[in-house]
Amino acid sequence: MNLKDIDYFDSIIHKIKWLVNWYNNVHFESKQFRIFLANGERILYKCMKNKVPHLLGVNTDFLALSQKFKSTSSYDILIEFLNNPFSIRQKIINGEIDFNKVFSKHIDQKLLHFKSNISINQDNILFVVKYDAKVTYNQGKDKRNCDYILFKKLDDGEFLEMDLKLNDKYAVPVSSRVYNDEYEAQDSMKEVLTNQDTTIVGSIIFENEFIYSNKKLYISEKDKIFRLQYLKNLKDKFNCHVDVVGDCEYYYGKNYDNRNIGKNNYDILDTVIQSVLEGKIIDEKSLQVKFSELTNQQRNLIDVLNDQIIFGNNKLDSNQESYSTLRKKCEKLESVKKELEENNKQLTDKNNELIEQVGNLTKENETHKQFVKQIIKTVKDYESEE
Repeated sequence: MNLKDIDYFDSIIHKIKWLVNWYNNVHFESKQFRIFLANGERILYKCMKNKVPHLLGVNTDFLALSQKFKSTSSYDILIEFLNNPFSIRQKIINGEIDFNKVFSKHIDQKLLHFKSNISINQDNILFVVKYDAKVTYNQGKDKRNCDYILFKKLDDGEFLEMDLKLNDKYAVPVSSRVYNDEYEAQDSMKEVLTNQDTTIVGSIIFENEFIYSNKKLYISEKDKIFRLQYLKNLKDKFNCHVDVVGDCEYYYGKNYDNRNIGKNNYDILDTVIQSVLEGKIIDEKSLQVKFSELTNQQRNLIDVLNDQIIFGNNKLDSNQESYSTLRKKCEKLESVKKELEENNKQLTDKNNELIEQVGNLTKENETHKQFVKQIIKTVKDYESEE
């Protein structure tokens, strides 16, 4: 590794640090995107910390084998590495480990497009593939291990492919690829589009997990028409299936929804007033079940009225917490409780397994003892006969 390579290594570390700081400073882990597809499906997208190292092009599994780290999670290993990269750099200089084992061969592209990769922008998602590995054209090593594939087109003409895997309630990024232009991207499109269902994005709701706020982002009719035409061309070229039935049903029922939204609001208000008159806490969850989604204004009103029911006209002092704050804390504690119960169950199962193993070993040991006693007895009998 020469001086030029050392400078390159240092520049990569500098870029990765900058991107990790950006990820943390904008609180990206608390952000989630509810993607409404034109086929009627919804994807709740979230980029968690444990996916960041791979998307940055850093092989933390290899790093963990190369030297000891206090941490075990991929993200924490990345942070330890960034805080002290010199040990790994020296091993690369000495030829003990391979530079390309630590970093992806596409490291420059991954770093350049990291922000575009993990961000969801309604303006650049050309189409979405609902990926089914069982019907894929490509059964080789490049077969995708994912549930959805997003194809994005950037302003400079480059194409980004983001593979998403369903993980409990979220769709999380598991892999990404960058193509210089559409011609290069179409080789990949052929691999993943043949026999697959494709659709476009209808709208996106950007949400913050900890600060209740959201923003709905719509796709313009002009862009929808362009993307539908683009999908038609792909269908003709790669024999994929285009599904936008859900989007058509939405527009068909839109007027009906508008006529009924006023009645829904009246029913919600009537339920809230009845609870206030009876001095009962307004149950937001039961309202959501009955009337589907509540607006921000309705949620805020419910929080204020619940505080009024509990505290009356007394103004909260600095040591008191509002009902809404306490409710959120209770929900968080309930979530922690469930997690602890699950962990306890796993530990109990493991303990029972160990007890069973100890019992089996005890039986084996007793069998060996009897066998040894039998051998000793046989030897003594033999000696006495002589």
